[in-house]
Amino acid sequence: MNNELLVALTSIVPAVELQGAIPFGIVSGLSLTKTYLIAALSNGLFALPVLLFWRGAAEFAQKHSKIGQKFFNWLFQHDQSKPATIWTMISLIVFTSLPVPFTGIYTSGILAPLFRLPFWKSFFAILLGVLIEGVILITLWQKY
Repeated sequence: MNNELLVALTSIVPAVELQGAIPFGIVSGLSLTKTYLIAALSNGLFALPVLLFWRGAAEFAQKHSKIGQKFFNWLFQHDQSKPATIWTMISLIVFTSLPVPFTGIYTSGILAPLFRLPFWKSFFAILLGVLIEGVILITLWQKY
């Protein structure tokens, strides 16, 4: 496999994501720009299936499990009075952009429906967070 494909695949591994893909790309000899584009775009675009999966899993659990139904009914009724605002979207962007483990697309994909963000707003917030995280990581790796 070539290094570009390995960077793309590494960027979609849970808990590794950009924190592992960007250093791997740089150490593999790829340019900073190429590493950033491959890692950030493949990770960011993978947010689409992640969001679809978590939303589908929640709906499935709500329809086919008594525990899931109780939990999600409680969660969504409890949070019904708090609609998503611009601050909710900014919070998701900031959370996703933190270059620490477990703040990437997978955790953000779980949080987005809980924040009551519509699907496409969730996707663009996560994508923007990933792009910002990539800039932070590339900047940190430039210094070494």
